Amino acid sequence: VYLVKQQFSNRFFAVKIFIKQKIQEEDQGYEAFYNEILLMKTCKQKNIIQLLEVWESNSSYYFVLPQCQGGSLLDCIQYTKKIEKNFSYKNEKTHQNQIITQKFIKQSMKQMLEALCHLKKQGIMHRDIKPDNILLQNQNDINICIIDFGLSTFQNIDKFLYQKCGTPGYVAPEIINMKEKDGKYTTQCDLFSLGCLLYFLLTKKPLFQGKNTKETVDLNKKCDVNFFQPEIRNQDPLGIIDPNKRITPEEALNHEYIQGFQDDDFQVPDDPLTKINLTCRDQIL
Repeated sequence: VYLVKQQFSNRFFAVKIFIKQKIQEEDQGYEAFYNEILLMKTCKQKNIIQLLEVWESNSSYYFVLPQCQGGSLLDCIQYTKKIEKNFSYKNEKTHQNQIITQKFIKQSMKQMLEALCHLKKQGIMHRDIKPDNILLQNQNDINICIIDFGLSTFQNIDKFLYQKCGTPGYVAPEIINMKEKDGKYTTQCDLFSLGCLLYFLLTKKPLFQGKNTKETVDLNKKCDVNFFQPEIRNQDPLGIIDPNKRITPEEALNHEYIQGFQDDDFQVPDDPLTKINLTCRDQIL
């Protein structure tokens, strides 16, 4: 992805480049490429990246996208960790909205849930919700943008493009453990990924973290989530594993954590699983 400047307006845009030869070499490459265009043109929502234009040269295609200046959620988490180690970072005013606070988590989660509600209405599964794919639109406020629809698909089609896909550590159980060649799943898969992301925002640690990719995949497959707090541990574990019992984006939007939390300056303690009530996290998972 490159940053470009429009000469006559002096506006900046992001340009994502697709090399034609690489598309041809990939399995179902052109099908995936045109599918991504169709999906992005279908998604018109303030917290979803907009495809402004598509250009073509002899060797490449170019997606023209809005510039998101605030970095990714992964960048914000890494920046927050630096602040926790060196408090002097807080003097950098330009980065104040990149510090992970409860206000940040609540507002960003609300926006992500609104975006997932929109995708659900369109029958679209993103299938790769993770910190890297959530950007801040600018540095001055908390407005997120979901990007990268390369693995996305419509739910109601005969056969999914790329049946088993996603990023290890964020893949829903119904996808990563699927055995049927033509198995089906729904937009609820994105709620599991969002729950993993919420856990990461709250604890600064991945929910499934292995020493290598294989170990992370194995932990993700087992989905053995050990919540230490009694209020969380005693809840039905099928609410995590079974997509039919998993909370919906509409239900999550109305959850008390999203609707009723007032203390914007509250900081998550080092061991939040034992010190604060994170029941909402379990439900979103």
